[in-house]
Amino acid sequence: MNELQTTRSQSWRWAVCILLLFATMLLYMDRQTLSQMASRISEELKLTNEEIGLLEFSFGVAFACGMLLFGSIADRWSVRLLYPIALLGWSAAGVATGYAPEIGEWISGVIPDSLKINSGELTWLGRLAERPVFLGFAVCRLVLGFFESGQWPCALITTQRLLAAKDRPLGNSILQSGASLGAILTPIVVLLMMDDQPGAWRGPFKLIGILGIFWVVPWLLMIQGSDLVRRDDPDSGEQEPADLLTLIRQPVFLTRFLALLVVVVAINLTWQYFRAWLPKMLHDTYAYSDKFIYGLTIAYYVSADLGCLGAGAAAKWLVKRGMALHTARMTVFGTCCGITVIGLLIPALPRSAILVAIILFVGFGALGLFPNYYSFAQELSSRSQGKIGATLGATTWVVTSIMQWTLGKSIDETKSYAMGVRIASFVPLLGLVAMLILWNIAVNRRVGNDARSCTPGR
Repeated sequence: MNELQTTRSQSWRWAVCILLLFATMLLYMDRQTLSQMASRISEELKLTNEEIGLLEFSFGVAFACGMLLFGSIADRWSVRLLYPIALLGWSAAGVATGYAPEIGEWISGVIPDSLKINSGELTWLGRLAERPVFLGFAVCRLVLGFFESGQWPCALITTQRLLAAKDRPLGNSILQSGASLGAILTPIVVLLMMDDQPGAWRGPFKLIGILGIFWVVPWLLMIQGSDLVRRDDPDSGEQEPADLLTLIRQPVFLTRFLALLVVVVAINLTWQYFRAWLPKMLHDTYAYSDKFIYGLTIAYYVSADLGCLGAGAAAKWLVKRGMALHTARMTVFGTCCGITVIGLLIPALPRSAILVAIILFVGFGALGLFPNYYSFAQELSSRSQGKIGATLGATTWVVTSIMQWTLGKSIDETKSYAMGVRIASFVPLLGLVAMLILWNIAVNRRVGNDARSCTPGR
């Protein structure tokens, strides 16, 4: 018998997925506000592209560290309570960003002079204190990244424990589509609240941060602790080891984990690059107006949302048509990889309708990569989903954070976004190759072991 909860209706499960969509939406609104106003903030507060890249680096490092903590806790504690704690934490950090310069001034003032100067020269803390505006934003991004990291262990444990394997790609696509919905709404909020007055950038941070409070109540009302009790995946047909260390020693698990490590780094390099730098690229390289950039950003994330939802629905449809579950997921994943490669044309194109069309097409493929990746990862473990997801996520955030800092410096030096666009467009193919090779090695190894175990005399 399927051991998923039988006392809850299917419509309730999908309603929970919609609630997860809204959590992801809020997360991306808090995260995307800085990117959306980066040109305005950098001009008003004199931040360089390298410093913008360092803010992304700060966010990513905090996200990576937070994922390791939240992932471990989520496997042991009640996700029902952990999830709202994380969401309220990142919402508070979003509000605080509206006061980033003042926060930086206060921190600079409380750092002892003995830590600022050593042998007559400024220490690294002293150099930070000399840039209180940057310091304030960096602290806010650190706190934001730390608490936002709780989203994915909590959300993926929720879909894993509430949905059967065949429903997870669609459930994960609903969850992930909140990213594009949040990114669609953010420029609308910015456009409505921004004017030419100094400090107008503060309002969107405060408003978007406050919205998180309104998510907690329906979550606590809809979810009971018993709804998210861990169960071995009934679709796996196997009883997995009780601890992660034993699981890691299994060759099949380790090979598949390595495949997913390549995949998650690759697809996040693509998504995070365009998330962080697209508005600024449109402003600096193509001299589009702010209103056009806001409009194109909205269109980009609408396209990404369609790609995300389409990927989950397509995998479910292919399974209904008789295709094996893994084959269906790989077919959709490979198609999305092919779409992102078209982005290699962007650096060669002038400001034109073709450029806009390709940017939208890349967004469609970039977010469409995620739902089936999540489903692959959920197959690895039901007992240690939080730790596995956290390890994969922490690794990718370290890599993408270094990318943001490095590319920020490169953009300052070359005045060009071309290298970043080329890397972001190409790398998903590496993830596809890793899946085709390493996942199949794992399958063949398992088949071989099963055959040997049935050989007479062994």
